[in-house]
Amino acid sequence: MNWLEHINAAALLLAKAGIDEPTAEARYLWAYATDTSLVSWFSGGREVSDADVAHFYHLVHRRAQREPFHYIVGQREFMGLTLTTTADALIPRPETELLVQQVLADIQPDIPITVVDVGTGSGAIALSLRHYSPAAVAIYATDISAAALALARANAERLGLSVHFALGSLLEPIEVPVNIVVANLPYISFLDKEYLDPELSYEPEIALYAGRSGTELVEQLIDQAREKLMPGGHIYLEVGQGQSNLVLAYLRNAGFTLDPVVYDYGGIDRIVGGSWRGNDGTAY
Repeated sequence: MNWLEHINAAALLLAKAGIDEPTAEARYLWAYATDTSLVSWFSGGREVSDADVAHFYHLVHRRAQREPFHYIVGQREFMGLTLTTTADALIPRPETELLVQQVLADIQPDIPITVVDVGTGSGAIALSLRHYSPAAVAIYATDISAAALALARANAERLGLSVHFALGSLLEPIEVPVNIVVANLPYISFLDKEYLDPELSYEPEIALYAGRSGTELVEQLIDQAREKLMPGGHIYLEVGQGQSNLVLAYLRNAGFTLDPVVYDYGGIDRIVGGSWRGNDGTAY
């Protein structure tokens, strides 16, 4: 078999396993397994080796077991940055880039502020904010998982980006005044676990599930943000489908002035937030 025939055979295996884009994934896995671009293969610049084939089908069979593609290849592009991805943290999603963009739009040049990414995981949000923000902005990131925080630190070191990392629950480790809180916390109800895609079984449960309603952790963070945010500070939250009204109501009752909802690429109400009026209720 030539290399294209191997890709076609793998695509059939992936299609049978329920993969949505089997041919595209088979091509990417071939390029990854052989460490050679598809352009080079099309130009005839390399011969297929037994080692290439063995490595390729090993990866294909992992994917056919519905192991996430980005865990297999060990990286994910996010906001123009290449992040290492492991099973210690959630794989960054494209819709979370919208969350980062909302925060960046609120950052003014040369004004020193402190931004905290809560539940940083692989560091996707914090590192993107660091990369695109002025030097005057201090970026902090917390996570309750030591393994996830180690991954985020490794990504920061490899990318040459300086972020203050802290181990702990939500905002508890943060001891400095905060201007912006941003978070993509777990928002799936554990009641929905059996209905989810098989790939999610490979991702850490601590990064996926948040109690019966799915909003418990977000609500805890909102309560903590009231104590940590400076008056006039802001909170930005990524939420699950159909959760925006619940979270907005919680924000309003907690004393926040609400932002318009931001919808993701699929039309889902995905990003909510608001500005903190201060404990005396004064609007800023």
